[in-house]
Amino acid sequence: MIRSQVLVCGGTGCTSSGSKTLISTFEEELVKYGLQDEVKIVPTGCFGLCEKGPVVIVYPEGTCYSHGKKDDVPKIVYEKLLKLNVKLPTSKQLVDKVLQKFRHEGKLVYRENDEGTVMATYAQAALPSRVHAFEREMANAFASADVVVARAGASTCFEIALCGKPALLIPLPSALRNHQHVNADAFAQKGAADEGIQSELSPRQLVAANVRNDSDSVDALDALLLLRYSLGLVESF
Repeated sequence: MIRSQVLVCGGTGCTSSGSKTLISTFEEELVKYGLQDEVKIVPTGCFGLCEKGPVVIVYPEGTCYSHGKKDDVPKIVYEKLLKLNVKLPTSKQLVDKVLQKFRHEGKLVYRENDEGTVMATYAQAALPSRVHAFEREMANAFASADVVVARAGASTCFEIALCGKPALLIPLPSALRNHQHVNADAFAQKGAADEGIQSELSPRQLVAANVRNDSDSVDALDALLLLRYSLGLVESF
């Protein structure tokens, strides 16, 4: 089913500026992410914006790109077309791919704030994903998640409790007075999440983690509040 369309100007000016190359690059990127049956590339007549060509418009959002270049296409496909509602492989398929890569390379190393490196790693492994150094659409991210793997700061714990999502919480080791462990332990004691210790985790252990899904989010939130207030750790609220 077609859910998005990419209109690429095929007027004389845009064609001379490389719109045909854009079209072929879009087609390659769609195949890479398995989106060829969901996104349609539509060559059009002249938009009347020849001085800004090649011109690309992505629907249904209606986002317009001028002076389009071949190097822009992967980012457009990744940010505008690889939506959260794309049909993804099963959890087992994803796990198998990650473990296979782990076996071949020995280890996976992600540096903090290295969005480009993480994005490239997932792309090379052919794993459909959305990678952002800062996620601005957390409501959609939580709604689409089966499992949440996150730090255990107060805000994150509140969100997980309110959404009722199963979670693996990995406290930040450098957090003040180890308060993230206190948060994670409160959830673990209520069966609302599992806690992982960063220094003891490996990719295989992450995959094998037994993340609970039988939590009562209200109880988990109450436990967090009571435990933190009883210890006087209220700075992060």
